[in-house]
Amino acid sequence: MGIDHPGITLEIPHMKIESWAPTIEGDVENKLKLDWRQFTALPYAESVSDFRCVEGWSVPDCRWGGVLFKNLVQTVKPYEQAKYVWFESADGYTTSRSRCLEKR
Repeated sequence: MGIDHPGITLEIPHMKIESWAPTIEGDVENKLKLDWRQFTALPYAESVSDFRCVEGWSVPDCRWGGVLFKNLVQTVKPYEQAKYVWFESADGYTTSRSRCLEKR
């Protein structure tokens, strides 16, 4: 697999799929922890869109693929008081969003 997003990252993070286990916890009805097999069994989607950074740069026409956030939200069922989402990527990048849960 090559680099599909030049200008965003210099290399694809290397992960040990045997120990990779994304978790969703916090103000949710159904906490979720998945192993690689369970995660890759979820519905897969692809889209093409621009990657825009808050620092003012962008990379046009990036091809993205993976599990849709809305499918994860439907599975974990956030409580009404849940307002924010914290994301952490395999390479250590983190960000939070306050508008991710507006359209449940």
